[in-house]
Amino acid sequence: MEHEHEVLEYDCDEHGLMLASPQDPKLQKLLEHKEYDRLRLKTRLITKEYDNKHRLLSIEPFFVDIRFSVLPPDAKMVDQY
Repeated sequence: MEHEHEVLEYDCDEHGLMLASPQDPKLQKLLEHKEYDRLRLKTRLITKEYDNKHRLLSIEPFFVDIRFSVLPPDAKMVDQY
């Protein structure tokens, strides 16, 4: 059976962190005395995942692919924003 990772997740925007990085002094205070295998730091634009030695494992960009165009006459609008 594969080892399940203990993931510690922080929303950087919610905690007022300027950097999505374990080197951020505010985050270092939050991480004191916490045990984890993975550290996931989220912002509005990206999610970064680090191992427990703060080596970057992955970066996942957040983006929404939106295309603007005129609706064809036979299309039915389901919702409008």
